[in-house]
Amino acid sequence: MKKLCVLTLFAASLITSCSVIPKHPYVQESSILDYTAYTSKGFFISESNSVSFNYKAIGSVSAKVESGYVITGIKEKPVPNDDIYKGNGRTTSKIKYGDYKRANQNDALKEICDRAMEEGGNGIINLNIEPIISTTQHGTGVTGYFITGMAIRKLD
Repeated sequence: MKKLCVLTLFAASLITSCSVIPKHPYVQESSILDYTAYTSKGFFISESNSVSFNYKAIGSVSAKVESGYVITGIKEKPVPNDDIYKGNGRTTSKIKYGDYKRANQNDALKEICDRAMEEGGNGIINLNIEPIISTTQHGTGVTGYFITGMAIRKLD
């Protein structure tokens, strides 16, 4: 009986022992998203939803960049005919991946500005950048950015 009590106390002490709580380091950092690559070419960017000049609204524009492996190739091959699906021109794809690319705000800004320019815009107002936060095998963190705004054509 004495051994049972000792074993029970020992098992209870193992279960209720102090657990290690992970410590998070203090972080102090800042960054800037440089608009000059676009403003130096006459493209207007503002986070404000009102401006002091005349413009023509083109439309809402958005872009998303997310970290991942770069696709370097896609190989498609036809699915053989069978009795159930009859082929019908279906194909199967095999994707080849390259290096891992980490998404950043500059990539998101380039994507949204390029899209606005494709539609004839020379500016974006009400620019808003939201981080995409995901949980991965390495923990929780920023895995990409979603950026929105209104593409405009600044009038002279």
